[in-house]
Amino acid sequence: MSQQRSRALWFNYPTWFTPRQRGAIRYAKAAVGADGLAEGRVVAQLTFGFWVSMPDPGQEDALWVPGLRLAFPHSSGERKPVRPRLGTITTSQRHRASQPDVKRDMAKAEMDLLGAAHWIDPTLADWLADTSSVREILARRPLLPPSVRWAAGGL
Repeated sequence: MSQQRSRALWFNYPTWFTPRQRGAIRYAKAAVGADGLAEGRVVAQLTFGFWVSMPDPGQEDALWVPGLRLAFPHSSGERKPVRPRLGTITTSQRHRASQPDVKRDMAKAEMDLLGAAHWIDPTLADWLADTSSVREILARRPLLPPSVRWAAGGL
């Protein structure tokens, strides 16, 4: 019971997190209200960006070495390659409408996502690759001529 209780309160250890992450946790707790501080409800409120920031360099000793590396059992176990791969996914998601090279960015994001999924579970990566329609959509999607992209604000 005490192990379950401490696991449920993982987000209450401020020294584990950066100031930005602590802010995201405060926001998530506020969003669920005082009656909803169950782990699942707080976790559901945290953004993908929060989770991507977990393997940041400053988290090596506090989070990566003690346990976060275990979430990627099929990786080398090193933190360094994980963060950039996850960062590509969020950057592509955030900027997909404003980048001139959308096809290249989305294709790279898909490859990085599949690579990260493989580190977690190779079967998951295979399933994602088999069910993804990203390549099919990118192959069908015509790019706008440069003059139209510029007129549309640099798209």
